[in-house]
Amino acid sequence: MLPGCVKEVMADPAAAAELKVKRTLDYDDVVRDYRKRGNLTDWGYQFNRDCGRAIEALMPKTATKS
Repeated sequence: MLPGCVKEVMADPAAAAELKVKRTLDYDDVVRDYRKRGNLTDWGYQFNRDCGRAIEALMPKTATKS
């Protein structure tokens, strides 16, 4: 489920813009907000936090590829 979450959040233009300005500690908030906007199932705080951490792990790799 986490790889799908990461892919969906990073593909959403609004969420991707938020990720660029948020602190990495707030990535779980971006995930939560994305899921609310899309009327998706809320899988809870821990899932949002894990998805945010997975996004954080990918962000430096994405930035160096540009």
